[in-house]
Amino acid sequence: MIRVLYMSDLHIEMERKRRGLMDVLLRRPAPQARPALKNVPPPDLIVLAGDIHNGLLSVAYADSLAKRFGVPVVLVAGNHEYYFHNLSQMRPYLAKAAAATQGRVWFLDNAHVVLEIKRHRLHVLGSTLWTDFNLHRNPKQASAFAAEQMNDYRLINHGTRRLSPALTMEQHFAARAWLHTSLARLLTDEPGVPRLIVTHHAPGAAFLGTRQGGVGPAYASDLLPEFEPYAPSFWIHGHTHHRHETFSHGFWVVSAPRGYGRQRSEGEEPYQPGILEI
Repeated sequence: MIRVLYMSDLHIEMERKRRGLMDVLLRRPAPQARPALKNVPPPDLIVLAGDIHNGLLSVAYADSLAKRFGVPVVLVAGNHEYYFHNLSQMRPYLAKAAAATQGRVWFLDNAHVVLEIKRHRLHVLGSTLWTDFNLHRNPKQASAFAAEQMNDYRLINHGTRRLSPALTMEQHFAARAWLHTSLARLLTDEPGVPRLIVTHHAPGAAFLGTRQGGVGPAYASDLLPEFEPYAPSFWIHGHTHHRHETFSHGFWVVSAPRGYGRQRSEGEEPYQPGILEI
């Protein structure tokens, strides 16, 4: 059995706190803008499904978890990893930073890693995935709405241009084709080895939570029916800030988001990651 601790949407970048002069003079400790992760069972693998921190700080945080728990960490970028950056440049930077951890952190962007954990073999396939804007069967309208409403298309560049729904849709279909090809090959070559899919964007409308209406197609695509034949074990996602454990199309779809600081009320129970056993 492999115990997987999974998290998404920690949004550490939203909780940076400055220390004032009195904080320094009184030697008050710097506030910790991250989940405490107390009283969690020892994991064998940690999965971070995007929107962890801004840019390379996501890899730094993933590496801190790897060192703290002594287990590998799989990281998939969300949209917030690319805020105030150039996506085409940041993507290889994230991969290079993860590679520098010498196996502690695996950054997966349309890539898959084979992990050997406690004599068990596991395939993990990861992708940001974006969306096809077709959730309501009107991608033209949905992409136009997203261009006006989503910060992704104001705060992220791609190459020499501002990121656009057309560009993320193109990346979605490339990722989707890669996922089909990879899963088909693994199902043929190693049918008995579990397959874990990790994406930032959600694979179905049932997982939108409050992200309903016109913005929904920017958060999820209707993917479960077409990936059901590959019989994955689990699909972990983030982005929607909707915590759930749902059995659908023959496998579990799960998400354990933390969300923005302003979304958590005073006195609320501390954030707890999701736990699954493979």
